[in-house]
Amino acid sequence: MFFSTFVETNFITPVINTKMDIKLTQYSTAGGCGCKVPNNLLSDIIKNIKISDNKNIISDFRHNEDSAIVKINDTQCLVYSLDFFTPIVDDPELFGRIAAANALSDIFAKGAKPTMALSILGFPKEIDHSDAPARILKGASDLCEELGVAILGGHTIYNPQIIFGLSVVGIADIRQLKLNNNAQPGDLIYITKPLGTGILSTALKKDCLFGEEKKHMEKYLALPNNLGAVLGNYDFVNCMTDITGFGLIGHLSEICTASKVSATIDMKKVKILNNLEDYIEMGISTSGGRTNWENNRCNVNGIDEKTAAILSDPQSNGGLLITVKPDFRKQFEEILIDNKLGEFIEPVGEITLQKDLLLDVVG
Repeated sequence: MFFSTFVETNFITPVINTKMDIKLTQYSTAGGCGCKVPNNLLSDIIKNIKISDNKNIISDFRHNEDSAIVKINDTQCLVYSLDFFTPIVDDPELFGRIAAANALSDIFAKGAKPTMALSILGFPKEIDHSDAPARILKGASDLCEELGVAILGGHTIYNPQIIFGLSVVGIADIRQLKLNNNAQPGDLIYITKPLGTGILSTALKKDCLFGEEKKHMEKYLALPNNLGAVLGNYDFVNCMTDITGFGLIGHLSEICTASKVSATIDMKKVKILNNLEDYIEMGISTSGGRTNWENNRCNVNGIDEKTAAILSDPQSNGGLLITVKPDFRKQFEEILIDNKLGEFIEPVGEITLQKDLLLDVVG
């Protein structure tokens, strides 16, 4: 496939003189998952979609899940998702890899294994003769090949902003599913990546992100969340999602709401990207982060502005947010170590009985 349709637009984009002039982040008003529509507005947009009465549907948009899930026989289900966004980095192959990892994460986060994908690519006509579009697809293809996922085709259009992502299909045993509504009081909360990609990618776009911090951020941006497929095999993992555009505060609130519980988060145990607090003090912020805070501040106890910025920061291909039965802490942490995630073996909080506020932030 990969057929193209030209979309007329009045959007003004930079003039490209040579291939070396292309800076992908020039073509995005908000990068990565920071370009997502806020969840309060999204709820209004989708209100007229007719809800299916198909009894084989396990999960749809009503449950704020990462994927649609449909039962296909007594033991198996199809797990399906679509995710794409605008550039968060300037290197085309790295952007393709990050966007692909982010899309696959929606399948992994449900404890499923992705099997095949279609690509969604859009770019301005003036970069037709650059190698950027092909390199974006190469980055995605390389990652998918590493993870055993086949890209079977896709659709490509002209668009004023560069966009890329995947529509992904996965398969899971129904018993493996890790849904948002299954967190239990007493569960330990784990996060498998540091927070801060929204703020640091904004610093990158403003040309004030320093070299080593850029490498540190890109390391985690490109890291796939394939641990999720492993955790689907363990009953002591009660609940799992990935932290993306709504930030930790938004995605944990979704879990608490769906599971009718509350949560305590210890900020001293939450890992953040190098020097993130310095960039916050410099005034670097994102519109998505500010919106996340306004939409969720009613769910959390009084916290300072810096903590609010960290909790609300929109993540692109962020880590998994996992709740684990406390009696299996040692076994779970051994799995993290075996999967080269030993730096995240300390829980960052705990699920509690439902309280007036969804989130109690300490530390």
